[in-house]
Amino acid sequence: MTPDQQHQKFNEVYTKLNAQQQQAVDTITGAVMVIAGPGTGKTQILGARIGKIFLETDTLPQNILCLTYTDAGTIAMRKRLLSFIGADAYKRLVCQIPNLSKDIVAANDSLIALNIQPQIIECTSEKDELIYLTSEIESLINKGVQPKDIAVIYKENKYGEALALFLKQKNISYYSKRQLNIFNEPIIQQLILLLNYLAAEHDRPYEGDEMLFEIFHFNFFNIKPIDIAKLSVEVAARQFGDKKTSIRELLFTKANAPAKDLFDSNGISKELKNASAIIEQLIQDWFACNYNDKQQQTFFVKNNNCIVRFCKE
Repeated sequence: MTPDQQHQKFNEVYTKLNAQQQQAVDTITGAVMVIAGPGTGKTQILGARIGKIFLETDTLPQNILCLTYTDAGTIAMRKRLLSFIGADAYKRLVCQIPNLSKDIVAANDSLIALNIQPQIIECTSEKDELIYLTSEIESLINKGVQPKDIAVIYKENKYGEALALFLKQKNISYYSKRQLNIFNEPIIQQLILLLNYLAAEHDRPYEGDEMLFEIFHFNFFNIKPIDIAKLSVEVAARQFGDKKTSIRELLFTKANAPAKDLFDSNGISKELKNASAIIEQLIQDWFACNYNDKQQQTFFVKNNNCIVRFCKE
């Protein structure tokens, strides 16, 4: 599911809640107590609150823990989450309290005999808290504690980034174990957009112009924005006459038209010509992959070097 689809599904669930239920969902920090009888929508509220945290913060699904008392509750919660966060709902997000307790004990049996009580320290602001943590870490290191034996667990990644700045000021080395959602990385977003464009051209030729306009702005094409704009304006101007065209069609025509003289470039740059050749080759390979068995095709190219290879068998 794309982020837009996730937000749309979440909004559908959110708008069905009453004002008090929405308030519980909107409160994504601190404790919220919901007291209600069976069948009044507690599972829906909890699922929506988790979705709110996931969609509006940088918290990853594997950093959220939802506890239930029964297997039925676990299944119901996972189904609700699946509808608006996708496959991430299958990660270790929802589990029964007894099962979690067993897992924790089994994984840390050597620590059962320890009886260390936690200390609660209250700071006046987030900045004071970061200063306090940095000072405590520095003090522990000065006492001979190995840095690898010191850990800081924080609520959001942005908090860890702020703490890292304070540690740098004290010249304290650190290691951040931060998990990234690969589907949010720019290069993956570009690949997804390219695949969507190829699928659109496969379904109906010249129907992916809006996506192609974005694709031409990818850095590895190295096309000047003004050249893309000129091409787009020319296509738009022709929509009101008898010579309607598309970005792909017009670019292909210009790129393959014979030059009038040695200095004629047919009004397009060499980068656009190169982009046209790459796009046409990708479309050709995409069709070959769909209609020929056991044929391996390269369909994503960066500076003529294959960075993704697709095998259709």
